[in-house]
Amino acid sequence: MKFWNKKEKATENQRTATKTDVLHGLHLRSAYFENNIPNHELFRPEFEISEKINSILEKKDALTKSDVDDILNLLNDFEKIEHYDGSGWYDYQIQLAYFLRLSGFDTEVKNRKPLAANR
Repeated sequence: MKFWNKKEKATENQRTATKTDVLHGLHLRSAYFENNIPNHELFRPEFEISEKINSILEKKDALTKSDVDDILNLLNDFEKIEHYDGSGWYDYQIQLAYFLRLSGFDTEVKNRKPLAANR
C-alpha cells in the first residue's frame, strides 16, 4: 500500500495556503510559546522573538529583501541564546520559511540567508 504519492500541481479548485493562513499559523505557534512559559521559562525567548517577527510580517504588504535580511539576522542572533528549541520552534521556522517563500524569498530553516528573490 502506498501512502505517499507524487502531488500534482494544484488545480484552480484546490485551496492552497495564503499568506494570511500562514500568518495565522505563526500566531498560533506564538500563543503556544506564551502558554508554555509558566511550565518552562525557556519558552519565553521563543515567544518574544516570534512576536517580534510576526509584527514585522503584519506591518508589511510586501516584504523587501531588507525586511527578510532583518528577520533572518534576528533569527541567527536568537539561535545563539538558550531557548526551549522543541518541535514547536521547528514548526514556527518551517511556517516562517513558507511565508517568506509566498512573499518571493526562498530560505532554508538552518541556512537562513535569502537564496533567491523570485520577484
